[in-house]
Amino acid sequence: MRLLFAALALSLTALAAAADTPRPETVDDTLDLLHAAIREAGFDAARIDRADQSISTAPGTGGGMVVYPDNIHRALQTAGSDAERQAMLDNFIAAMLTPQTAPEAEPLPVDRILPVVRHRDLGLPPGMDMPPLSDPFVGDMVVMYVVDHPSHVAYLTGNDLDAAGLSRADMTDIAFINFDRYGATVQLHSTPPVHMLVLDGFYEASFLLRPDFWPQLEAMLEIDLAVIAPARDMLVIADATDPVALDSLRRIRDDALANGAYPLSEDLLFWRDGAWRTEP
Repeated sequence: MRLLFAALALSLTALAAAADTPRPETVDDTLDLLHAAIREAGFDAARIDRADQSISTAPGTGGGMVVYPDNIHRALQTAGSDAERQAMLDNFIAAMLTPQTAPEAEPLPVDRILPVVRHRDLGLPPGMDMPPLSDPFVGDMVVMYVVDHPSHVAYLTGNDLDAAGLSRADMTDIAFINFDRYGATVQLHSTPPVHMLVLDGFYEASFLLRPDFWPQLEAMLEIDLAVIAPARDMLVIADATDPVALDSLRRIRDDALANGAYPLSEDLLFWRDGAWRTEP
């Protein structure tokens, strides 16, 4: 959903490949590749935020866009050749830069508004000069709202709603309706005593916002649900009544927060009476 490799008829001579692209081993490698390509396309102010694992095309200005490399990183890693990787990178950069060079702002695509969970102390994302819209969720997490463009994700602010003539209540309703229809395939990878929910590398933790899903999973696994969301792309599940399983969750959480990308929540959550809670 977040990445379209379209054949774009764009005259972006700055993106012409001088050499094929080697396989990136880490997300940082992909960030470096994207950063170099964006700067070659004329965006000299583009900066990498290593902590957020993102690139802002216009940091500190309130404009530009923030690019997250999750999908393009996986695509570059699985490409069949260096030449294929270069073509993927060129197309991704071309698609990403199209909104930057458009003469007029496009209407807010309400069908692409989705809710995401983030840490309550996220602060200002790179490239923004006002905070994203947010609502309380549970524990140390809040709900924010994004527009999921084909090539990047943009956080929504009050200014976006004002420009679109959209009320806060209507935006929230639209976001959750869209998320209910979100079409990514959900997988469950089990390594007892824990189970990991796998989605698309961006919305795993945000699946906490799907209350229809969790009673079905609880019935399927025949356990009382406890979960951790230590990163935005990581949601791990275990039996809330099993002390060994809960210890496993805590170890996984601590390791992810210390060593992983996109850190999110320290909380251990329990599914009770149709809602997530921080106490069993």
